[in-house]
Amino acid sequence: MLKPIAEDYPLNSSKGLKDYVTDMKAYDTHMGRNSNKRNIHNYKEMGIYTVQDLLDHRVNNPWSRVDL
Repeated sequence: MLKPIAEDYPLNSSKGLKDYVTDMKAYDTHMGRNSNKRNIHNYKEMGIYTVQDLLDHRVNNPWSRVDL
């Protein structure tokens, strides 16, 4: 299973972020990680509502582990 890439999802819709989170949870489960730590509310608490917000967050805060 390949790790989902955020850029492959619709950039400006909340559905794109929801699909990304769902796929990342499946990826975490496949890799033996705890997928319960990755939820949509974690992203929204950081002000991330779309995939574009996530990409901007990565650029502006390289120290952040919000998507790991």
